[in-house]
Amino acid sequence: MSRNDKQNMLISTRELRHHYPHGSGKIEVLHGVDMDVHHGEFIAVMGASGSGKSTLLHILGCLLRPSSGSYFLNNRDILQLKEKELARLRANTVAHVFQNFHLLPAMTVMENVLLPALYNGMAPEQAGENARRAIDQVGLDKRMMHKPAELSGGEMQRVTIARALAMQPELILADEPTGNLDHSSTLEVLSLFQEINKQGCTVIMVTHDRDVAKLARSTRYMIDGYLE
Repeated sequence: MSRNDKQNMLISTRELRHHYPHGSGKIEVLHGVDMDVHHGEFIAVMGASGSGKSTLLHILGCLLRPSSGSYFLNNRDILQLKEKELARLRANTVAHVFQNFHLLPAMTVMENVLLPALYNGMAPEQAGENARRAIDQVGLDKRMMHKPAELSGGEMQRVTIARALAMQPELILADEPTGNLDHSSTLEVLSLFQEINKQGCTVIMVTHDRDVAKLARSTRYMIDGYLE
C-alpha cells in the first residue's frame, strides 16, 4: 500500500471474526471479514437478516470488540486501545443512525440533537451552534421545539441524522435507516445521506433493500458472516 493510500484509508480490517457463546459452545457470526474503506466513500452493505451486517457495523463503530482479527480506524489499532481511548475515538470520529431512532420522548428536537455533544464534553456554545446548523441542514428548523411524538417517522429519522451531524463525525454508520419509513420519507433520508457524503463524510449503510442500496456509491454483500 502506498503512503497516499494509507493516509486516505479510514477503515481497514483483516480476518475479523466474532462469535457469541451458545450453551457449551459458540456461534460464529463473522468469518474473517476483510474490508477497506477510504475517506469519502458511501458504501451499502446488503444481506439477509442474521447474515452479520449489524454485528459488523457495531464493531466498525467501536461498540463491540471482535473475537479476533485486526481493525484499524484512522490508522489506529482499535484492539489495542483502552476503554477511555476508545470512548474518545467514538465521540470524535463515529456517529450512528439507527432504524428505531432512539430519541428521548420528553425532549425537544433541539435537546435531542444537543445532548450527545454536551455529554461528550463539547463546549455548550459550540454544541448549540452545531446543533442548530445540523437541524437546519436536515430541514427541521421550524420543528426545533417539537417533541418526537409530534413528528412523522421521516422527521424523527432526520432528527437522528441531525444528532449525528452535530458531532461533526468523519464516519456515519447507518443501520437500516429507512426500515421504518414510507417511500417518500425513504427518498428524503437517502437524499440527505448523499448530500452529507458529498460534503466529505464517509457513510456505511446496512440495508436489505436493493433499491436503497442503489443510491450508495458502491455495494458489498454479507452472506452468512462473509463479506463479498
